[in-house]
Amino acid sequence: LTAALEDLSRLLNRWPRYPKAQLLAGEIYEKMGNVDKALEAYQKETVYHPDQYLPFLKMARLEIEKGLYAQALQHLEQARNREAKDENIFFLMGMAHLKLGHWEHAIAFFKSSLDRNPNLAEAHLWLGYLYKERDQRASARDAFQTYLHLSPRSPNADDIKREIEDLGAPPEEEE
Repeated sequence: LTAALEDLSRLLNRWPRYPKAQLLAGEIYEKMGNVDKALEAYQKETVYHPDQYLPFLKMARLEIEKGLYAQALQHLEQARNREAKDENIFFLMGMAHLKLGHWEHAIAFFKSSLDRNPNLAEAHLWLGYLYKERDQRASARDAFQTYLHLSPRSPNADDIKREIEDLGAPPEEEE
């Protein structure tokens, strides 16, 4: 990675506005564990190529990891204004709202992410937790079961199976 970053740095020194070069630099910095440098590179990409949504999305993901939820929401809104179809934008908006305690907004954004990609397992998982907190047992059970269906080998599968057991059996259907 260091060699790739050195080569990319030479390119950026000569052509700092080269399309997606700052984006690539940010990804390399991320892989190297340097979140601040990654954020800086993504920010530069938004300045040099403001019509692109991906650097805003990548910045927001890192900002959520750093606990900068309000800032992440601003960047996600900018990403959504450029590309309203990417389910990851809506998923991350749901995560940011979840972390801020805005459960209704979180649910709405997780559902929006699923409208765009019904196979987004993590959205089902977080909906399951939110529904459980709201004592919407049937919805929580359905969300957790869908998550397990989509991610049967996930590291937390046993935990989710216990969550489903804790919710109890589904109500009997009337005949």
